[in-house]
Amino acid sequence: MCSHRLAIAKLVRDFKEPLFSHSSQVSRQSKQELWEYIRQQAVNQGASQYAKKSWKEIRDCVWAPIRRDTMAKLNKAKTVGEDSVVFTEIDKIVIEIISTIGLTGWNADDEPVRSPIELFVDNGFNDSSVNGNCGHSDDDFAEIERKPYTSINQMLELIREAPVTTTLTPKYCFDRSQSKTGFTDGDFDQQPMSSTKYLIEDHNQHNIHKRKALDQQFNIRAHSQSPIVGTSSDSDIELEKALKRAKLENLHLQKILLKEQIEEKRLQNQLLHMEIKAKKEK
Repeated sequence: MCSHRLAIAKLVRDFKEPLFSHSSQVSRQSKQELWEYIRQQAVNQGASQYAKKSWKEIRDCVWAPIRRDTMAKLNKAKTVGEDSVVFTEIDKIVIEIISTIGLTGWNADDEPVRSPIELFVDNGFNDSSVNGNCGHSDDDFAEIERKPYTSINQMLELIREAPVTTTLTPKYCFDRSQSKTGFTDGDFDQQPMSSTKYLIEDHNQHNIHKRKALDQQFNIRAHSQSPIVGTSSDSDIELEKALKRAKLENLHLQKILLKEQIEEKRLQNQLLHMEIKAKKEK
């Protein structure tokens, strides 16, 4: 078993809630920065081959094939039986992630109602979502089933029987008055919250790498131990507007610089012409 692939799978499991939350809860920029954080943590754990890779390569060329391989085994288990398929530790981690966040599809809100098995095979975890296609993000997941599965066969049976829903992954109750982390009793409380912000912090005693902070612009602070904080899509819109304004300002400055360069050339030519004229007069 490849230790670097196992490291990525474990890190994705640790951050599965923000990574696979709906885009209204965690923005795309936040998820991209979280993938970058996962890459850095994997490198720190000894996966030096990821040092020069981008967050997108980690998501699309490392994690996606891991997920694809496990889904291929699950598909095989449906036809030949669970006992005929060997599931590795990585496979079990992927199945744990699936059983927690639900079996979901890309942009499920925009697609017609389909059966659970179609969503399972065709949309969210199939080969087409990872083979040579780096344009996908982890946005817009719709949950089908959040009940933990005790075996592969039980999981497959629940996939066939589960009703199709578009329930979003739950937001987490955040109250700074309760504890240092903001969670009641220092743990996850799956309760509704009034705002679109939520906070997730790992309390696993075996995980020596604590969550880093994502501020309201979703910048991961390298030396911070603050929890992850998500902003609404309004922040993304404002950011896009600011980027457009910056691009326009940059174009304006480039035009000014070009005019100055043209004027400089004109003066140089004029000076050269005067020097030539002076030499001829001598």
